[in-house]
Amino acid sequence: MKTTIVRLTMFCLNLIVISLVLAFQSYAKVDLESAAAIWLFDEGKGNEAKDFTGNGHDVALNGTEWVDGKFGKSLSFDGAKSNGKTPKTDAFALQDFTVCFFVNPKAQDEAIVALIDYSHTNCNWVVQSENAMSTKMWYLGYRGIGEVWQVEQPGQVPFTEGKWQHIVFVKADDKMLAYKDGVLVHTRTNADPKVKYEPYPLNFGGWYGTSRFFNGILDDVAIFAGALSEADIKDIATRGLIDAAVVSASGKLSIVWATIKVQY
Repeated sequence: MKTTIVRLTMFCLNLIVISLVLAFQSYAKVDLESAAAIWLFDEGKGNEAKDFTGNGHDVALNGTEWVDGKFGKSLSFDGAKSNGKTPKTDAFALQDFTVCFFVNPKAQDEAIVALIDYSHTNCNWVVQSENAMSTKMWYLGYRGIGEVWQVEQPGQVPFTEGKWQHIVFVKADDKMLAYKDGVLVHTRTNADPKVKYEPYPLNFGGWYGTSRFFNGILDDVAIFAGALSEADIKDIATRGLIDAAVVSASGKLSIVWATIKVQY
């Protein structure tokens, strides 16, 4: 009888271990070493939002408000003048890249809102929204080498006011892919696949900090060099950047990310 109890106990323990292993394996950890910049917006005070990659792309804030976010704290923009800006940089001049963020938009006063803008006009890229149409949506656009404006087809990434949603745009060679809440919602092939770049600041919540102001809350923004996999995107959408992330023990992010993890 005693032997039977011991065997059953060992069997149950083995099942628990196997379940834990399978649960761990079901999540493919996102490698943050490919991140060009990450802004968690968890400072909760002050006029600066840190780039947690250590790459120095800290955001100077103007008129924003610290509020509770999707994860920890986040930044609220008033749709009138509040914005943020990094120093001038060429770090985001990437031909293949991924932009991801959590956003909780309010009603927008402007027909076009520049949410994350790499100072686009005759060069660079922008994530912005069209609000004049019956279906409000986000899209990625960039200026091609051939001076052709390439844009993710409007209407494919609709957003809901007053609700958190995870949005991801991927540019991979001549393809642009759009995801909402971890699900691929649109793919486009561009005729002008190379982005024309010049070094400029990256703007948050407005176009050059002068117009197209965003009204709502922004959290957990990241820009990755290269295209994240669909599994990585779904993982971030489900669990957020902190829980989805892994860094090499010898990588430059290991110490700073360990510090962040302790806070959670």
